[in-house]
Amino acid sequence: DIAAAADLAAAAPLRTADESLARVQVDSLFLAYDNAGACRRVRALVRDYRGPHWQKALIFCQALAGEHAKAALGAELLRELGHGDDQVFFTLIGALGGDKGAVVESLPKPVPLHLAMLRAARQQLPEDVLGTADAAILRTVAKSPNAPLNLRLEAAERAEAVGALPSDSLAQLYAS
Repeated sequence: DIAAAADLAAAAPLRTADESLARVQVDSLFLAYDNAGACRRVRALVRDYRGPHWQKALIFCQALAGEHAKAALGAELLRELGHGDDQVFFTLIGALGGDKGAVVESLPKPVPLHLAMLRAARQQLPEDVLGTADAAILRTVAKSPNAPLNLRLEAAERAEAVGALPSDSLAQLYAS
């Protein structure tokens, strides 16, 4: 329940705020494709949290804002610091920067940031995105306009089976 998780994280007292809670907030916003809200949170939190997750999120937000030179510099710094193993991230930053040949063909371990980036780059979700058992990811794939219908249906069935998607949403998807 992405919305409830985001609401719960937002309701936590500031004295209990920590990086895990902040990440739940941001990931929930990315899963809801609320990139503007996620980027506001990321820009506020990146001063406190410096890990690669936060740097990637900031670079994505810079690319969305049209700050492609900053995004490219940030991506290059991540690589130089030894965080160049997330090829999906770097491919999508290239795509958002205008590289027409930068296409993600495989995504066996999707994370919320990847899904948000794929949608922003107007790229289809690869078939292997369903290799996950994460209910929130499955629910997001089921609702993703950048996924083929057969992929959305399979994700919706799996999400509904674990209670992450209401049955009426699955029925609406079949009706469409």
